[in-house]
Amino acid sequence: MAWFTANIIVSCRLKQGLQTSIPVYENMTLFEADSFDDAFAKAEEYAQRYVSTYNTDETLHLNGKPAHWNLEGIRNIVQVTDMLNFDDDLELDQIRSGVELYYIWAELADQEALQRLATGKTVDICYLEDDDEEEEPAPLRWFTQAPDVKGSAVPYGNNPAVGQYVQADDARIYYESYGSGSPLFVFHGGGVGSPYELGQMLDELQKRFRVIVVSTRGHGRSEIGTRPLTFEQKANDMLAVMRTVTEKPAPVLGFSDGAYTAYKLATMYPEAVERIVAIGAGTLEPGFFPSAMRVEDIEKIDKAFVDQQRRLMPEPERLQEFWTAYMVFWSQMRVGEEVFGAIRCPVLLIAGDEDDHAPIVSVVAAHQMIPNSRLCIVPKAWHTTFLDNFPLTWAAVEPFFLAELDTLQPAKKLEQNTVK
Repeated sequence: MAWFTANIIVSCRLKQGLQTSIPVYENMTLFEADSFDDAFAKAEEYAQRYVSTYNTDETLHLNGKPAHWNLEGIRNIVQVTDMLNFDDDLELDQIRSGVELYYIWAELADQEALQRLATGKTVDICYLEDDDEEEEPAPLRWFTQAPDVKGSAVPYGNNPAVGQYVQADDARIYYESYGSGSPLFVFHGGGVGSPYELGQMLDELQKRFRVIVVSTRGHGRSEIGTRPLTFEQKANDMLAVMRTVTEKPAPVLGFSDGAYTAYKLATMYPEAVERIVAIGAGTLEPGFFPSAMRVEDIEKIDKAFVDQQRRLMPEPERLQEFWTAYMVFWSQMRVGEEVFGAIRCPVLLIAGDEDDHAPIVSVVAAHQMIPNSRLCIVPKAWHTTFLDNFPLTWAAVEPFFLAELDTLQPAKKLEQNTVK
């Protein structure tokens, strides 16, 4: 057994609507556990119990309306090795009691109301007025976005007003929902990828569908978790999000890492995927991608983007750790007949003719292996066809998603296109 401390983050939300109103940071005292996994489980159990205890209409109101506490996450689980210097203000009985809060701090919250809440009294929380003007947050950017190139006005990937979390095994996965109609899921690229890079695509898709864009594990607001990265894990993360929205088969658009995840999802859970648009993802052999990516190297290319991602991450101190594990995972990946041959839903593959991440020959090979597929090659376009030539990319995507499912017949597979 060892001593640990952990923090939980809770927000105050209206019972009707998705508005996150007051972030509350609650610090737990010391408690004993056998391991970090055991410590996380105990912290989560306590956090859920605490939130449930106070979630009654009689206890909490926000600007006069019934509200509730919402568990946002557990952070900073730390093993304490120096008990004497941990905190001089902690009473010995507090330490022995285990999981008890020893202080509550709320940003822009009514401190007196929170103190009343702690005693079980009815409270009405509201924002405190701040005379100082708040600094406007920097607009989002995608990796290597040129200064003269304008992105979407919607902060995809950092829009708490429409953002939610779902627990997927050992990590909480963040997603946002836009538009109305039947659901369509979007998985962005990996490593330096982000939902915002697909902004123009998302702007158009939400005019026709309810679009759910996911920040994949370790990216943006989603957690990294503690387990090793696996292909199956990536599919399971996405299924966890999809099942919170619908039990029916749904269309998916994936780019690069997100496209490979869509492939795997379709093989593991064919009942969940109706059709796939896969941009920049062909056959893959071990060693194609390098096994390392260093933060300092990426900062030399686009420091503003790296700083932005750190601000979004729940655990920014783990960025290098995640990138290291991520690149080792991809450098060892093989994606071939065993995956592509098992996909039963219609697939539209899109590739740029200048793509060195998913060369045309690899995408054509995947196209030959997928039973029901069709292929679009975008001229004068790199990996990000939707940035280099959006009109042509959209001209392929829109009719594919709008077509009746039974009309999506596969393209003829020519023997001449088979890679020997």
